[in-house]
Amino acid sequence: MNWKSMMLCAGVLIAGSTGLVACGDGEDAPCETDGDCAQGEVCIGLQGARECEVLCKSDAECTKEGEACIQVPDVNPDGATVCDPIKVTDETCETNDDCTGGATCVDGFCSAPPECSDTVPCAQGLVCESGTCVTAPTTSECQNTGECLDGATAYCADLGGGVSSCLDVGCGDDLNSCGRCALGPNGGNRDSNGPVLFAPEQVGTCRQDSSQCLPGAAPYVCEFAFFAFDQQGDLPATTSGLNSRINVISRSGSRLTVFGTGLSQQGNNTRYTFRACFPETTGGNIGTAIVMSDNGGNDSQTLCVDGRLR
Repeated sequence: MNWKSMMLCAGVLIAGSTGLVACGDGEDAPCETDGDCAQGEVCIGLQGARECEVLCKSDAECTKEGEACIQVPDVNPDGATVCDPIKVTDETCETNDDCTGGATCVDGFCSAPPECSDTVPCAQGLVCESGTCVTAPTTSECQNTGECLDGATAYCADLGGGVSSCLDVGCGDDLNSCGRCALGPNGGNRDSNGPVLFAPEQVGTCRQDSSQCLPGAAPYVCEFAFFAFDQQGDLPATTSGLNSRINVISRSGSRLTVFGTGLSQQGNNTRYTFRACFPETTGGNIGTAIVMSDNGGNDSQTLCVDGRLR
């Protein structure tokens, strides 16, 4: 867990509820006092979300690969410097002031607000897809997503006016770009026989619910939906075990389970829903990335998911 942003904690159920699910990156042990930590570590963090960390004064004191000595505010009145992983996949931040172009700081990365919506159209020659203005395709080349998968990670999008075309949703494409994307398995790319995930959206509004989410660290439970298509027809068809098949990607690249999953069939595609826990953010924007494995154990591409707390 990164204390700079109190990272997303997926699938947390607290004592007193059923089906306890572990929370965290799997790197730093939870603790209540320094005595719970290994030698050379101290117990720091906000109440209810404390972890064993290695304090440091310089990068040279951090021995794990990819870590650096990073300032973390809000741990105590003076802050602290601890060994944490460096993320270089996107513009990083600690506050909104570190971001440019109207972006806000979400979980340590600068996240731009949606460019378009039903009431905010795109400029001429562009179309609005999942809140992003993309170049409007000039041809109608698909009737289903299966036609879009020849060497690509794309789906068949209905652009209106009788026009349907393949839109790229591979990690790093216009419709799928965020700090966590490349942290997923295969650098965010799908396995050759893996499913394609697309069209993510927030379902309803977030709420604080202590029966599902840990108070203090990530108190808001939010629900999201996305579509999936698998050329081999290997998508999960029931909710049995689905919580562990859909994974949130943490800031360190770990795969975390979700909860409250559901599914419904819509044409050749399947719509999945899931819930996860999120921390308070200054701008109200929230974001993460997900990956799903099919019945054959093949991974999808990593898909960026954005929303708002309220």
